[in-house]
Amino acid sequence: MPTRSRTRRWRASWRRGKRWASTWCHCCSRSPIPLARSRLTLSSPSTAGHRFFNGGTTVVLETEDDHTLVLTTRLIGNTSLQQMYSVGVRPETKHVVVAKGVVSPRPAYAPIAPQVVLVNTPGVTTSDLSTFTYHNRRRPLYPFEADATY
Repeated sequence: MPTRSRTRRWRASWRRGKRWASTWCHCCSRSPIPLARSRLTLSSPSTAGHRFFNGGTTVVLETEDDHTLVLTTRLIGNTSLQQMYSVGVRPETKHVVVAKGVVSPRPAYAPIAPQVVLVNTPGVTTSDLSTFTYHNRRRPLYPFEADATY
């Protein structure tokens, strides 16, 4: 006997220029999902001189387990809490915040986080340099050889 899925189907609409656009969203959200445009102007040292950020269409999902997910259609780094505030999410009210990134989430979330836990993930943005294969690097080179002197 098949089990009944807990997912619900919602229709989300938003204004695109002079016309209305809409889509169906299949998720476990407790309420209809508003879509937003994530465009920010930031000026902080953590943005490395960049001021304008565009995350594209952004959606905030609230699951039945009280997890909040912020999804964007365009790549945008976690460089400021303003990214969460702009879509109505207050990270300081959460018990745990997971932010993907090697360096950029630290200046954003360190002021509100009592502890930062680093998780090494595979890929081109890993913080563990020993996972890469180097063919033409000099030796010794810190941090690969801990006893390297210059």
